[in-house]
Amino acid sequence: MKSLKKLLPFLEEAELEDLLGKVLASENYRYQDVELRNLLVFLDQSKVDELFIEELKKKHDVTMFLPFVNHETLKNIVELYCTNKLEYEIDVSKFAPFLDADDIKLLYRHFNN
Repeated sequence: MKSLKKLLPFLEEAELEDLLGKVLASENYRYQDVELRNLLVFLDQSKVDELFIEELKKKHDVTMFLPFVNHETLKNIVELYCTNKLEYEIDVSKFAPFLDADDIKLLYRHFNN
């Protein structure tokens, strides 16, 4: 039985990018036996952040991205959210387990107003 998923740890960046393109082009973010969530650990940090923001803007569930998103990216989104400068709606409470104490305090102050 062939399995692209089992090859993921051994793929180089070009192959991962190619596979990511096929996954993203599919209706359900799945290509053969590989789902988007399977790729996240192997992708470049900037690519994960870029995909995360794209999915946020589309109002998709981004929970699977949270363990892999750069802390600064999350911090920036929380700050924009709390200053009402975020251009799209999000459920910021889902971010809580991945935020530092300062970000949680900022959210608390925002929610407590």
